[in-house]
Amino acid sequence: MRFERVHRMGQKQNQSAGQGSTREENNQRHRSIVCKFCFFGDREKVRGNSKNLKGSQFYVTEQFPQEVAAKRRRLFKRVKEEKQARRRAWVSYDTLYIEGRPVKDA
Repeated sequence: MRFERVHRMGQKQNQSAGQGSTREENNQRHRSIVCKFCFFGDREKVRGNSKNLKGSQFYVTEQFPQEVAAKRRRLFKRVKEEKQARRRAWVSYDTLYIEGRPVKDA
């Protein structure tokens, strides 16, 4: 598997508490990583196997532009309503699909 670019997100935390201290004592958090794959097939293989991480502290998500992420948050509320009404609904990128048809006014 080849990566075009891989980097961590966020600021590096200061390690002022010394060698023997734990992460909680230093008030540190885990830093997320972002990776860009060279091949689409590799990316899909990782996303497909992400279900194997269920029950662990790790997860895999796609990264979207801020505008798309905001629209997806609104659309997922609508998906929940549609599923309660027993209709098939899902979001693909920034488009809502209900019963297999894209919805324009969402």
